[in-house]
Amino acid sequence: MLLVSALSPLYALEWSIKGDLLFIPEDNGLAGDPMPILPTAGVTVEYPLPYNLYLGAGYDLYSTYYGYSSTLGRAIPVAIENRSTLVIGNLLSLYGTYHLNIPALTAAGLRLRFAAGLSIDARLCLIADGLEGPDLEDASQQTAQVANYFWSNGRWLFPMTGFGIDFVKVKNVWLGLDSRVWYPLYRAWSGDAAPAAEGWRYDVGIRISF
Repeated sequence: MLLVSALSPLYALEWSIKGDLLFIPEDNGLAGDPMPILPTAGVTVEYPLPYNLYLGAGYDLYSTYYGYSSTLGRAIPVAIENRSTLVIGNLLSLYGTYHLNIPALTAAGLRLRFAAGLSIDARLCLIADGLEGPDLEDASQQTAQVANYFWSNGRWLFPMTGFGIDFVKVKNVWLGLDSRVWYPLYRAWSGDAAPAAEGWRYDVGIRISF
């Protein structure tokens, strides 16, 4: 009985695995390449509170290539043939969420989720592989500039809102869709003179909850 009591908070947790597409808008003209659309993998855990509220934490992993534009004065996403820096994004989120259960439909499989919180993008910046000679030397310099750009002026901090719908329920397993938006709050104080599209992120994907 003591063991069951000790483990009861763990049984109350809702775990999820996710597969998403992450969109990173850009408006860099001829200096950059088209907007990255990246596959991501993630996990979340949510602890129930009264009134269908949950306290959640999540982790998402993605990777893409960046370069540093001296003309624009910022890191820009680039295609693989123009690579300098491999950025591995570790997106850590802490948020609150509300589950709206529709009584007549919940048993059959339908609920809505609304979330809001903060995310930290702990971006690991590595020199891209496969470069040699002058390209490697230039990539090393650009990687240092990219890392400095991402880790300065709070560019690693993003407020986040999300919406989801779970539409299939089998026993204690839900299948649903997720969407999130990350806001470039850092632009309020960083002084970035970038186009309005820069810094935003959007994703949409599939979520399985247990």
